[in-house]
Amino acid sequence: MRISLLTTELRPGGAERCLGELAVGLHRRGDEVRVLSLAPLPAAPHQREVVDALRGAGIEVVSAGLSGWRRFPSSLAVVGRWLEAGNPEIVQSFLFHANVATALALRKRSRRGFNPLFVAGVRVAEPRRGRIWAESFLARRLDAVVCVSCGVEDFVRRRWRLDRHTEITSIGNGVRVERFIEGALSSEGQSAALRAGLGAQGKLVLFLGRLHEQKGIDLLLTSLPALYARLPQTRVVIAGEGPLTSQVERAVKEFGTDRLVRLPWQQNVQALYCAADVILLPSRYEGMPNVLLEAMAACRPVLAAGVEGVDEILGPSAIDQSFPRGDQGSMINKLAGLLERSDLQSLGAANRQRVLEHFTIDAMVAKYRAFYQHLLARAATKS
Repeated sequence: MRISLLTTELRPGGAERCLGELAVGLHRRGDEVRVLSLAPLPAAPHQREVVDALRGAGIEVVSAGLSGWRRFPSSLAVVGRWLEAGNPEIVQSFLFHANVATALALRKRSRRGFNPLFVAGVRVAEPRRGRIWAESFLARRLDAVVCVSCGVEDFVRRRWRLDRHTEITSIGNGVRVERFIEGALSSEGQSAALRAGLGAQGKLVLFLGRLHEQKGIDLLLTSLPALYARLPQTRVVIAGEGPLTSQVERAVKEFGTDRLVRLPWQQNVQALYCAADVILLPSRYEGMPNVLLEAMAACRPVLAAGVEGVDEILGPSAIDQSFPRGDQGSMINKLAGLLERSDLQSLGAANRQRVLEHFTIDAMVAKYRAFYQHLLARAATKS
């Protein structure tokens, strides 16, 4: 198959890593794959992980040069020319801005007879009216939608104005489990440093992600007094960047660095997972949070708000490792219950097994490939 993949940017995040793994997996199975980023390609070495992996596999990676909304019209022209030059059978976009740009570029080119199958990717159930309106309007151009979880699929079916002929499916993320097995072996020194001074009875709770209200970091901060009252020998490590960074830094000054540690964005997340007793994700909404899959692949227990994708990731263990969205009291009770358990190691092992059985890269690529083949076969029967 000839497949063009478009995304908003290629800095290493959950969606971007999955796009990279999908592109490489399709390429290795004999498909012709090209990748375009709307935003400029990252220049910093520590942010080029996805770009380097794609180019290392021999996959074309280019940018439309979108660095601000003023450049949007010229970037659309770049997208349109790039798409037409590759003559793809399948065009798959990822993330909101890429969905919009791809739909507009294809709409303009279709007048000249260029009509590949267009598949939009929805990675998060974001309840912003403007975005829902824009994607619903542009959904009229879609042949299919791939959602990252059944929860997101339910959101799209309720909120988007999809044509009755538009196919919709859900395909979950995949993670490379061996990366976290190997990483744990090489990260013991860094992990020990994070736990220094905790003592045998001390526990470490890790939050890893954007410091943004979507991820519920503000809920975690306001829950800290109750957490420390319940479990005084607990250290919380918050790793990430975002608009709520200043709030986190104020909390560090309030509680002290023995109890609350703030780290910037980390390239070596394996060391963080290895150090943690429980990984906490109190998000308000999600799609299928990669941090949960990574933590489970690293053989760690997790505790997450029961948002989109979480029940699918956790399966039967969701009853022990999730809490109702926004319920701080339940979050503290569940977290305390986990940290007081004597079988955390076996719970982590069961989490890794869950990932191995349901969320591998090979499984993800196979599902995307089968869906693309299905769409092409359907289009062939229509013509």
